[in-house]
Amino acid sequence: MKAVGIAFKILENGEILPVGYTKINCHIIFDIKPDFTRKARLVAGGHMTDPPASITYASVVGRDSVRIAFLLAALNGLDIMVANIGNAYLHAPPRERVYIICGREFGEEHVGKRALITRAPYGLKSSGAAWRSHLADVIRDELNFTPCKADNDVWMRKATKPTGEKYYEYLLIHTDDCLVVSMNPKAVLASIDTFFKLKQGSDGHPTKYLGADIAKYKIGTEERVLVNGILPICHRSHQECGDMASRQRHVFEEEASQKCLTLQLQT
Repeated sequence: MKAVGIAFKILENGEILPVGYTKINCHIIFDIKPDFTRKARLVAGGHMTDPPASITYASVVGRDSVRIAFLLAALNGLDIMVANIGNAYLHAPPRERVYIICGREFGEEHVGKRALITRAPYGLKSSGAAWRSHLADVIRDELNFTPCKADNDVWMRKATKPTGEKYYEYLLIHTDDCLVVSMNPKAVLASIDTFFKLKQGSDGHPTKYLGADIAKYKIGTEERVLVNGILPICHRSHQECGDMASRQRHVFEEEASQKCLTLQLQT
């Protein structure tokens, strides 16, 4: 409850409930993640409220946009880092006026008291949209990024390389996952951390992103990014493209042969 305590304003006995608030329930979900870490999450009973009049859709960055971002990083010699925002929804103000009756999880001294929900917890119909809108306001107004017209979850900002060359750095958002493409992605993540606390240990160079395996592939003296074993870029030289495709085909054929041999030995 320490992490979600900021989402509630407990009213003292006899304190008048503000007009327009609807009573709902909350429950705690316990889960085990694929890496066997345990997770507990307080979820609001959004099914007990009427559908909001405003739009509740919250967009996320497209997978094609992520591939294009890797392409731009490879072509322009930019670095890539990712990070995860902790308790993301609890940073956003709610769009629904709801309250709950406190249970023992709030402490024996608060049992039976009413508590206003002052943040956008998981479970409410509008929480996703509230968080997406709040995050966009900070990225645009405080960090001075501009959304891409083709994908509003790809944000761009003019920057300058140490050599004086002008370029764009990019910030891609998938709910609470941030992917930064820049000469100095650490600085961008640090600026985000001043507004939203990043999960400890979540920042670094990506090995997985949105279910895809991410790695670097070295061609000569240059490094290129692979997504699920596939190069998302093409060199300017047709000869280099042909050589690269040939090498990739050889690697895939060798892996396929090894898998077939393994299956034959198992049978």
